[in-house]
Amino acid sequence: MNNPSPIPIDTSKIGNAGHVVIPLALRKKYGLDKGNHVTWFEAGDVIILKPFKPEISLQTQPEPSEFDIALQNAGMTLEEWEEGRRQAAKNLLKELYGLDYNTLQDDQSIH
Repeated sequence: MNNPSPIPIDTSKIGNAGHVVIPLALRKKYGLDKGNHVTWFEAGDVIILKPFKPEISLQTQPEPSEFDIALQNAGMTLEEWEEGRRQAAKNLLKELYGLDYNTLQDDQSIH
């Protein structure tokens, strides 16, 4: 099963006791009402919330994405990939603009 990349829809603020309000459009779309149960999943740095279905065990993991599989096949962690991406961006900044990322000030901009 291929899961599309997540698309930000809305934001919520975490309230007292960790309460999070699910946006109305999502509650309607997934038939979530007050008192319904949901299941939380964790995948890398992503938190997934799904309507509770009795056949879902708390030990069930979501299927890995194509990206997760590619990382696994490359023997690379997400952190290693992100560091490589950061380093590549720093190298491009140096090559294209002659700027050293480590010496940039917060108020400097690239035009």
